[in-house]
Amino acid sequence: MTDADRDAIAQTDTFFIASTHSQQGADVSHRGGYPGFVQVIGAATLMFPDYAGNIMFQTLGNLSINPNAGLLLIDFEQGQTLQLSGQARILWDAEQLNRCAPAQRLIEFSIEQIRET
Repeated sequence: MTDADRDAIAQTDTFFIASTHSQQGADVSHRGGYPGFVQVIGAATLMFPDYAGNIMFQTLGNLSINPNAGLLLIDFEQGQTLQLSGQARILWDAEQLNRCAPAQRLIEFSIEQIRET
């Protein structure tokens, strides 16, 4: 991950997460928050809060079965994208969640590949 990648991640206020289920197929959902809601917590690891959305839990269900996922961050002003692929893990740790209220869970994302466009 480059410094530019870290900056793009720190400044994002929205991204899309793709997940898949062997029988139901692919799903893409929006995630958003104030800039900084996605945190770089390691050399190739991100963490972001997950809030109640449409309460269908399609993405969370998919990630529970298949942790392979993709994130798409779009810089609409500069016309650039950052595509991340890797493994997502749902965290339910109460102590961590207290620091990210009102999130109901956290997602830890281990980056395996980065593509800038």
